[in-house]
Amino acid sequence: KSEGKHGQDICQNEGRLNFMHKMIDDLKDFIRVQPYSWPLIIFVAVCYFIFARLSLQLAFAGTNASAVWPPSGLAFVAVLLWGLRIWPGLFIGAFFVNAYVYSLNGLAPLGEIIIVSFLIAIGNTLETVVGYKLYQKYINTINPLNSVRNVIAFLIIAFVMCLVSALNGPTWLVLLGHFPGVLYSTIFSTWWIGDVAAVLTIAPAFWFFRSMFTQLPLKKIYLVHLSFFVIILVLANLLLFGGSYEIS
Repeated sequence: KSEGKHGQDICQNEGRLNFMHKMIDDLKDFIRVQPYSWPLIIFVAVCYFIFARLSLQLAFAGTNASAVWPPSGLAFVAVLLWGLRIWPGLFIGAFFVNAYVYSLNGLAPLGEIIIVSFLIAIGNTLETVVGYKLYQKYINTINPLNSVRNVIAFLIIAFVMCLVSALNGPTWLVLLGHFPGVLYSTIFSTWWIGDVAAVLTIAPAFWFFRSMFTQLPLKKIYLVHLSFFVIILVLANLLLFGGSYEIS
């Protein structure tokens, strides 16, 4: 019995070591960026900056918490197209757009602007990474709209991945004194809904139009896709604009 238990312990330890080695290898692959990827990374960063800058026109005064955040959806589509090798572009774009807007507001010293922009950019990037990993694990198909199971999985993934940034951003904004703690739930819900709405509208639009232009003529299934996209778009807009937030 003792020998059997000893052998079982050895197998468990080997399993843990293999798991740790795999995690380390995955982390190295994630961090390692090939030189040929940098033009694409810069392109993604510029696009992220532009769309984020436009979105921040709707941000709460003195903060970077916006009720509409299309870059979340665009970032998700970007990693589905090009993989995680573009993650530096997402981080760079998020960092510079947050730093730029905070500097325009002039409500914080330079050091604090850099810190809060860095922390928010980490959350924005991790949100996309988590979404991509969940998508690869539970869906991993070119067009998830062909299956009810995949549609449900996509909806759940959108809600879960957006929690990452929605928990990260408001937490640091409150801790650093940009918002009073009593407004945390309001900022969190606005942040989360804005990210979810972007993912639920932009990703289905991407899947639909890619299918439509790669397999013409238009088939009945594409009309189903379009109907689903319209329904999601309407629901997202109801989530965003169906209520009101009072901040004093």
